[in-house]
Amino acid sequence: MSVRSYDGLLLRWDGLCVICGNPFPNKDSVTKEHLVPRCLGGRGNSDNIAPSHFMCNQARGDLSLREAVVLIELKRKQMGEEEFD
Repeated sequence: MSVRSYDGLLLRWDGLCVICGNPFPNKDSVTKEHLVPRCLGGRGNSDNIAPSHFMCNQARGDLSLREAVVLIELKRKQMGEEEFD
């Protein structure tokens, strides 16, 4: 994604990660997250893309967003906030 499209993506999502709800320290930490995973038929269009932290994206895998939120909360508690981001 281009910097411009990341700007638009962040603007649509109020600059927050769709999974953990935290802001991004910089644009380099933004990855695109498929709301409906591609393996479940999700598309790469703007209606199915949201911003996420790299670690949130990796931790989610093919889980539902609800499952991912629970998993991320557990990981943050176990690892600590600074270590996880």
